[in-house]
Amino acid sequence: MFQLLRRHTQLSRRRAVGATLLVCVALGACGEPRGPWIDEVLAVDHERALDILGRRFGDAPGHVAVGGRAAAPLIWSPSRLRVRVPASAWGAVLVVVTVGGTPSNAVEMSIDGSPADGG
Repeated sequence: MFQLLRRHTQLSRRRAVGATLLVCVALGACGEPRGPWIDEVLAVDHERALDILGRRFGDAPGHVAVGGRAAAPLIWSPSRLRVRVPASAWGAVLVVVTVGGTPSNAVEMSIDGSPADGG
C-alpha cells in the first residue's frame, strides 16, 4: 500500500509541475520580470551621483532609493537614470528603482566616504 501511495504522489507531482509549466508558458508568466530591472550601477566621477543602467524605467520619473533614502533624479529615461546620492548614503548600500509602485531588483553598491569626509 505504501508503494502504491508513493507512486501516486510522484505521478501527481509530475502532473502538477507539467501543468504549472504549461500555464506559465501559455500566460507568459514565467521568465524575465515585468517591472523595472537594474543591470548595472556606476559611480559618476567628480559628482556625488550614480548612473543606473537597466530596463523598463519608463519615461516619467518614478522613485529611486539609495541605502533606503530617496535619491533625486537628474536624468530619467527608459534605460538610464542618473541620481544624486543622498548625503546620508555611504558604505555598502542597496539601490532600488520603483516605477508605478513596482520595485526593481536591488543592486548593492559601495559608496566611498561620508559627506563629512568630502567623499
